[in-house]
Amino acid sequence: MKLPASKLCAHRLPAPARAGALLGLVLLAAACTTTDPAAGEDRTLPTPEEPRAWTGDFQQKSILIADEVSIEGPAGLRDHVAVKQLPEQKYSAKATADGFLQEISVGDNAANPIWIQVDNLAINAVVRARVLERVGDGPVIVRARGNVTWKNLETGASQDSAQFELVGKRPE
Repeated sequence: MKLPASKLCAHRLPAPARAGALLGLVLLAAACTTTDPAAGEDRTLPTPEEPRAWTGDFQQKSILIADEVSIEGPAGLRDHVAVKQLPEQKYSAKATADGFLQEISVGDNAANPIWIQVDNLAINAVVRARVLERVGDGPVIVRARGNVTWKNLETGASQDSAQFELVGKRPE
């Protein structure tokens, strides 16, 4: 016999049936969480690893402008990188064997560059950019190619070149 849903509601059950249903749920919950101490099974969860210290090499206010920019770094990179997505730009994000990859490119008639921020390093990529959060450990590497201009706004140091690379090493 199939009962309509209105007949299956707990508040419509007689009091003894409600008590039995409640007792059954309590016993089920207890059975799911009770461990047998005689079994000697350790059910403690492993503690998460301490997050490693991040590189301080991108803390000074700097700018980087280039045709193409590639940023690679270890786990935690996405916490230090911001990418502004504009409708006229093509954006993709995917998990790969190397890690989490974001790729951005601009169309031929795009009015705006790709804006990326790595801590205090402001980046404008005119054609394309990629950000790869690697699976393994290692430094943060920012590579720029094509009509590169870099300037540290705090020290005044600058460089214009065809290629440029910044490496941020993490403290041990």
